[in-house]
Amino acid sequence: MPLSSGSAKDAMAGDPWRNGLCGSLAGSMVVMATLPMDAVKTRMQVRGIGLRAAVRDILAGGGTLAGARHFYRGAGPAVSEVALNRGTMFGVGAAVKRSLPQGWSEPRRDAVAGAVAALIKTALLHPLDTLKTRLQLRNQMGTAQVYMQLTSLYHGFLPAATRSSVGMAIWLVSRNLLERSLPESSSENGHYPKHFVCGALSSVLVDLTTFPLDTLKKNLQASTDGQDVEVSGFARRLYKHGGMMRFYRGYAARLGLVAMNGAIFNSAFVFFRTHLVL
Repeated sequence: MPLSSGSAKDAMAGDPWRNGLCGSLAGSMVVMATLPMDAVKTRMQVRGIGLRAAVRDILAGGGTLAGARHFYRGAGPAVSEVALNRGTMFGVGAAVKRSLPQGWSEPRRDAVAGAVAALIKTALLHPLDTLKTRLQLRNQMGTAQVYMQLTSLYHGFLPAATRSSVGMAIWLVSRNLLERSLPESSSENGHYPKHFVCGALSSVLVDLTTFPLDTLKKNLQASTDGQDVEVSGFARRLYKHGGMMRFYRGYAARLGLVAMNGAIFNSAFVFFRTHLVL
């Protein structure tokens, strides 16, 4: 079956169930490949250390081979979270966009559908993301602190919800605009170079804009002290220990990862949307 360029131009078009399944499959394809870099980034963000120190910290205790397994701590929650994350976001987003007035402009419908879907997704799945973060930091936290009461799993929800809803609105508008505007590839193997570019550019744009909120979220998630979860207090503390660049600690380990993640996800998403028949 040939690829349909129309199916690529709107990431929230079509049947919500099919769209959600395609999002889930595409997200699951990249999560295991990116988890080691995410573990490094998490340590850099939470502990305020450099790239080499973060890698040494992960490998510490057990030798190189045993320590290498630490890069995949939290893999179970991570895979589950991403599959549910993308499935929920793209399924709900397609349903929301269907219900919006047809008279609205496409960017407006994209932004609203993306923001609403991301907010619902974050409310449902934030505990799994918190659990993944704590498992990645288990060397410092201890097993008992990883599995805290349910309420503590919502530490960092405000910055997470803000980042997710704003980020998804930006991603969907920019991604669909690029897919509609960039010329189609003339290669015989389909349009994948174009989808790689659209996915990479839109993902980097979102990440540069919202990464400080991710750093704040990670630090709040890592906290197991119920008395110390005030968002403004955490933000001031981070700023005091490094200024605005403290919020971007770990970005060197992330930028290429974000671009590649976005490129692979968008290409896989278009592939599944084009070929998957339910």
